[in-house]
Amino acid sequence: MDIRVDISAGAVVSVPIFGNRNIWLPSTVTIDDKIANLNIDRSGGLWLMLSKGVHEVRLSGTVKGHEQIMLSSVLPLHNLKSLSTDKSWQVSSDYKSYIEINNLKEQKEKEKEKSRIEPMVQVSRTLYFGQRWYIDTEVKLLNSIDKPHRLLYKLLPNESILDKEIELKDGKAVLYLGSKNSYYRWRSSIPITENLELSFSKNSKHIEIWQMDISSIWDVNYEGIEPVEQLKVGAILMPRFKPWQGEKLKLTMQKAKAVSGESLTIESSKLKIMQSGRYRDMTLDLSLKSSKAGQYTITIDGAEKLKSTQIDGKSHYLKISNGKVSIPLQAKAQKVKLSWREEIGATQSYKFPHIDLSSDSVNSSVQLTLPHNRWVLWTDGPTLGPAVLLWGVLLAVLLFALILGRVKGTPLKTRDWLLLGLGVSTTSVFIMLPIVMWIFALRFREQRGFALKGWLRNFTQIGLVILTFIALGTIIGAVSAGLLGNPDMMIVGNDSYGHYLNWYSDRISTAIAEPTVISVSIWYYRALMLLWAIWIAFSLIRWLKWAWEVFSEGDIWVKAEKKVKKEVE
Repeated sequence: MDIRVDISAGAVVSVPIFGNRNIWLPSTVTIDDKIANLNIDRSGGLWLMLSKGVHEVRLSGTVKGHEQIMLSSVLPLHNLKSLSTDKSWQVSSDYKSYIEINNLKEQKEKEKEKSRIEPMVQVSRTLYFGQRWYIDTEVKLLNSIDKPHRLLYKLLPNESILDKEIELKDGKAVLYLGSKNSYYRWRSSIPITENLELSFSKNSKHIEIWQMDISSIWDVNYEGIEPVEQLKVGAILMPRFKPWQGEKLKLTMQKAKAVSGESLTIESSKLKIMQSGRYRDMTLDLSLKSSKAGQYTITIDGAEKLKSTQIDGKSHYLKISNGKVSIPLQAKAQKVKLSWREEIGATQSYKFPHIDLSSDSVNSSVQLTLPHNRWVLWTDGPTLGPAVLLWGVLLAVLLFALILGRVKGTPLKTRDWLLLGLGVSTTSVFIMLPIVMWIFALRFREQRGFALKGWLRNFTQIGLVILTFIALGTIIGAVSAGLLGNPDMMIVGNDSYGHYLNWYSDRISTAIAEPTVISVSIWYYRALMLLWAIWIAFSLIRWLKWAWEVFSEGDIWVKAEKKVKKEVE
């Protein structure tokens, strides 16, 4: 084989030429009919050193023993001509970057030989139907074969492969699969048409998979075979087909017709309020879907300046004019985040901001975080929200106070039981349990103490002492928690607790819900607990006096009688 190349060099330069030590190595190289030295790089590429000017480079070498020779060129090819006198050799090229030389005689002889392993090839095609149509194709050799396999894959009518490395022949992609090259991938474009037919030839021996990413602007009807599954990729479902040999799929494409209705959908809204003593920081998160680009306006009463604005995570500078904010939207799903501050402190009846979204929405939530110096007394709003359960507990405390107050013989009347229950309810109503056991144990000692003899009487006295210390410790702990701690109002519902309140509405009109929250300064609670502590101190003196009278009635401790043995003489 003799190759002649005309190369024009503008300076002294090293030039890559045809050939590779691992593919084909010329035996003779000349530059302007003078023998030249070849340089070989690490990958086996061939290089020549050329001086400035136009040079004729000749490469000569044998092709004996080669079935196929693929000569690639780093430099672009121009004016390629093939002067082959031997019909057993076929020369082909893309006239840009490579030359392929095939020994037809040896290929025919090898094709007659039967391969011991049948190649298993899978072709996956993903069709994208949007503003433009294109196809991503993946070809995989799924097993190991003992000789190279040449696959001619038929393309769709008017399909244009965008990858120049894929060889084309008579509307087919020519693929060479083997142990060293078992994977191909390319993208191609197809024109938009009303009808499209996909077919799987009866003579094909490979596996075919078709899947489609269909934009919402297209309505597609299938005819022929049905999809085997709907493949979920991200937020979309892609119909997937696995045809058998000879099956066809006809697609009828029509652009979706516009229907009357809203062009904007608010999928969710979340208002977060962080309240401090003199001001509050608010954040509004919106999840929107718009079918057309434009300006979207919302109204925020009381807001004068936005701290920050983000659309899909990117910062934007937006102004508020007369409480209105205009947000630029694109024709897609977007997330908007607005932040601002208002100089408003916490009041007894909390005033939520009035926010008009200008459109109905779903999945709306309002989150309020109050400072720890507020005492939450009542909440109201959407059904799925916080509730103060303490008031129900106080009704139960009142009922038990009425019952326990009717027990005679104790220094605690209904009023005492009620005040005691009110004082410990914001900490834990179970604090009353040791006190009730202590009072009733003393009542039992007062009524049945005369019947207790010996070790049983002593055991009762020990139990009374233990219960007295437990009751006193419980009362002291309740006073300490009331004066120094925060009241537990038993606020539950929709992940709400303490000073964190959370409401949720599945559907709202244009305005975000404005719940009701009644709270007062924590010092009101501190003052009430101080009064309760003074009352419990004076009451405890009276209860302990009665307890001592009961405890010391009769013998406080019974000593064991000693048996005296007398000796009888």
